[in-house]
Amino acid sequence: LVIKKTVLTVGDVIRLHQKNIAEGKSSKCLIVCNTIKKAQEIYQELEDSKISNIYLLHSKFIKKDRSNKEEAILQVGKTFLDNQKEINERQEIWVSTQIVEASLDIDFDYLFTELSELNGLFQRLGRCNRKGVKSVDESNCYVYTEIDPNIIIKGNRGFIDKRIYKLSKEGICTHGDGILTEDEKQEIINKYLTIGNISDSDYMENYWLHYDYVSNLYLNETTQYDVQKRFRNIISYTVIPQDILLDLDIKYEIEDILDKLTSIKRTIESEKLLPTKKKMYKIECIKLKDKLMQYTVPVGYYDIYYDNKNKSNNDIVGKYQLSQYEEIYIIDGHYDSKRGFQRLSAVERKAKKCQAKTEEFFDSFI
Repeated sequence: LVIKKTVLTVGDVIRLHQKNIAEGKSSKCLIVCNTIKKAQEIYQELEDSKISNIYLLHSKFIKKDRSNKEEAILQVGKTFLDNQKEINERQEIWVSTQIVEASLDIDFDYLFTELSELNGLFQRLGRCNRKGVKSVDESNCYVYTEIDPNIIIKGNRGFIDKRIYKLSKEGICTHGDGILTEDEKQEIINKYLTIGNISDSDYMENYWLHYDYVSNLYLNETTQYDVQKRFRNIISYTVIPQDILLDLDIKYEIEDILDKLTSIKRTIESEKLLPTKKKMYKIECIKLKDKLMQYTVPVGYYDIYYDNKNKSNNDIVGKYQLSQYEEIYIIDGHYDSKRGFQRLSAVERKAKKCQAKTEEFFDSFI
């Protein structure tokens, strides 16, 4: 473990990676960032530095691209080759977010990560030398303790608790460089993330607010939407980025799916069908919608709406109507299979003659 009391940049990664390549060593490097925006910036810096075999994974890829990337990182992240004897040696760099903390069973040679909080950090450390069969003669995990202040919770902004982050930083810095054992991880958590230490944190304040709210609820008093908004503070929209429709093959495939859905709907409504036939059509509708969803991406509120006072100021440029109650918005923004979705910048929105101030600092963390 190496503690770097700076922000995460690509310099350390490039130096280590190029040294390994020169020595003919395996160099599977995983970079974990706290936000998608930061991950995209790091990826761009690596690309600008002419580093080959670099890849990016986060939640803002269309489902089709994300599935391909997850399959690829699982192959790279295998400890052993298919014969289960030889170490799976590669020379690749993957940049990601906390999406890799627990959802993917991957094993990299080196980890470069921003600090979020201790529990998240220790999850990230588990993506490096996961099976414990690689050499530990040199440092393989680099932790960068300085983070973007805009992601610290302040009002309705941010998602990292200031108090918990400060305690986590103090705990990992006090340990310092060197081997970090499982017992030491537990000792750090028990010492720094105690109820007494975090009692004045936003986290605990919100915990007790939610606890009191639930304690006083009657059965079926609230809706699923209200629960999601209150407890996750995340509103996600499933959209299609306008950029992918520039590929006419994709555009025509989507239009063909919609035509088939419309045709099936008319058949079900206009004809007296046997239950078995009706069930068959409904199954076909589900398959068609699943196919359509491969071209969608989940985005946040500020990826679409940037003016709380006037929701007509938004990046929606169209929509696909699946049924009377189902629609998928088409939104303006940037998308490609390497970087994923990126919202329009303040300058670009200004060029569209938008009067509202763009929220630059709201970002997704997975």
